[in-house]
Amino acid sequence: GAEEWKGTPLLIFEYLEGGTLLDSLRRGPLTLEEVIDLGTVLSDALDRVHGSGVLHRDIKPSNIGYTSDGVAKILDFGLAAILDRSRGTGTLPAVLPSDPGLIAELAWGPEPSASLTITQQLVGTPLYLSPEALAGQMPQPTFDLWSLSLVLYQAFAGRHPLAGESIFDLVTSIRRASIPDIRDFRPECPAAFAAFLNDALSPVAARRPTTAAELRTRLRWLQGHLFPHAS
Repeated sequence: GAEEWKGTPLLIFEYLEGGTLLDSLRRGPLTLEEVIDLGTVLSDALDRVHGSGVLHRDIKPSNIGYTSDGVAKILDFGLAAILDRSRGTGTLPAVLPSDPGLIAELAWGPEPSASLTITQQLVGTPLYLSPEALAGQMPQPTFDLWSLSLVLYQAFAGRHPLAGESIFDLVTSIRRASIPDIRDFRPECPAAFAAFLNDALSPVAARRPTTAAELRTRLRWLQGHLFPHAS
């Protein structure tokens, strides 16, 4: 929060003793119940963020932190955009080349987990950009929902679904929304959760949730369906 002390402006940040989701995943994947709980908490947070007219645009494991008692919070709004409420989309223009090789040359450095900005057109972290963000569409809440869904996939699979691909192949896979079924990495994954991810990361945008509230509703259904004892 913004404060002032003896006439000096201060910006105060909460210290999160629990580290980040990235720290946790370095020790191994989460359980499915933990993943669904995490998704429910974060989709609720995004619902409130989007409701206040802000897009995060850089949801990734290193931007999800934990308090000492394990409560997850979204960090680092440094790339956030303000929604144009009259249009329901972001206010930044976006015109990008269609050639994946040219996008890779312009945007990607040697580390695809780093955040990037190109003249306000392409903003975020390459591994977590949505197909629409990569195509240069106006910023919208679904960009954050795609990123969060990929984070949940990674949290359970123990790896990003496109990790290890060349930059060109990565751009092409994201553009096509070509995300492998999570059962390729975790064959024991319940069909209901695999179906949730297949919808949330579908190449058919109409199958994906369009609001954080809808994403939260789907996750809460999974909680009740897969873990009724926790309801």
